[in-house]
Amino acid sequence: MKRLSAILVFMALFMASLPTQAESIKVYAFNAKFKNSKTTATIWFEENQDGVLSGEIIYTNTKQKIPIRILGRSRTNEHDYGKRASVTDVIKVFSLDEFQKDGLLTGTIDIVKNMKTGTLKATWGNYRHKTTNKSITYDLILTPIPFPKGKGGTLTYSTNPVGKYEFYYYDNKWDGELGGLVEISNLKGHSTQKRVHIDNATHNIAEYEQNLTFKKGVFSGNVKPCGIKYEVHVFKDFVVVDYTEGGGTFCSEFGEGASLDGIYPKVK
Repeated sequence: MKRLSAILVFMALFMASLPTQAESIKVYAFNAKFKNSKTTATIWFEENQDGVLSGEIIYTNTKQKIPIRILGRSRTNEHDYGKRASVTDVIKVFSLDEFQKDGLLTGTIDIVKNMKTGTLKATWGNYRHKTTNKSITYDLILTPIPFPKGKGGTLTYSTNPVGKYEFYYYDNKWDGELGGLVEISNLKGHSTQKRVHIDNATHNIAEYEQNLTFKKGVFSGNVKPCGIKYEVHVFKDFVVVDYTEGGGTFCSEFGEGASLDGIYPKVK
């Protein structure tokens, strides 16, 4: 009996030490045809209970067919139609960004699904870069397909958060690069705490650094002068910074309209 009790205690401690996982993961997969183009693609992504999206796009008309990382968020809107106020369509929007291995943003994918009728509308747009100032947008024809075998698991929380997470793009208005960076490193002599540096310069600059404790895949921090509380969710190969309090208030620590929150893919 004592041995059984010891085993049960060990199992409880082991389970408590595991990173927090989302209660449910939804999966989506499509074949995509770019209208007025020869471009075709396969898109798959997962969604957790917080609306975080993670997956890949593969351009199937290319020779190498290299998977490209896509990350984003979902949101749900309800639309009433005038006199037919009793008829409400629930519209779900999936907004995804396309990242190269070095964090370069190359495209955006927006998918709109009418949850009542099941109809889909989708667009792909490019990020304009220094060599070209042209904005390109394509409508997509999406065909749902079975979720690809061997894929998934991208929303697994990490047990080792140390690393560099970064995205950037060239902004022609400012004639320079904008982007965000999260660096997580070990603190000498501290086994439970990490140095967490966040720098987001997509509008004005929001920059903050704290020594935080990593627990079940998440760091919890605060910007005391502004009454802001935030969380850093560390997934397998990206982090999500979310405000939990004070997100709508101006923070004198940052530039006007700047914020730490965002999605940052891991880079080497």
